[in-house]
Amino acid sequence: MKPRTFNSVMHFFNEQWAAEVLNMQVNPHKGPDLIDDGKVVEAKFAVIYPGRKNYTSWKTLEFQIDYGIDRK
Repeated sequence: MKPRTFNSVMHFFNEQWAAEVLNMQVNPHKGPDLIDDGKVVEAKFAVIYPGRKNYTSWKTLEFQIDYGIDRK
């Protein structure tokens, strides 16, 4: 399976798993991936290959910092 095809399917399962572990809900709308009354989570995942060092980092985008800020 092509990596992008795999990633486009797996995020649903990864987000559901993370939501259960963190006792949160998957957000079905635009915005952060996981939500509850007191926090929000933007979920990121990477494939880990056995025997290979993987250094993965993600930058937080400006619009993601504003999750939860009421803009009127």
